[in-house]
Amino acid sequence: MRKFLSVLAAITAFAAAPAAAAPWITLYSAPNYQGHSVTLNHPVGNLDHYDFNDRAQSARVHGHWQICAANGFQPPCAILNHDVARLKDYDMNRRANSVRPY
Repeated sequence: MRKFLSVLAAITAFAAAPAAAAPWITLYSAPNYQGHSVTLNHPVGNLDHYDFNDRAQSARVHGHWQICAANGFQPPCAILNHDVARLKDYDMNRRANSVRPY
């Protein structure tokens, strides 16, 4: 009985724990989170599918994201783990062509 209660308590604690929030990134066409935007929560190997190739100038980030200047996650790339008001600081201003959770 004691083992059953321990297992039940563990299952209850696991079920009650909040799920880790999925990573997402919002790219903006202007610095300081302005202009047109696109929000993504999955790898995108070619931002042209979202009409956003070479357009991003800032990004709001949840989690860790790799942002690359070439399609298919090819270098040069940068890792973002916080909001970036100016992608110019990462040498990615109007260069991003692919992004993925990292």
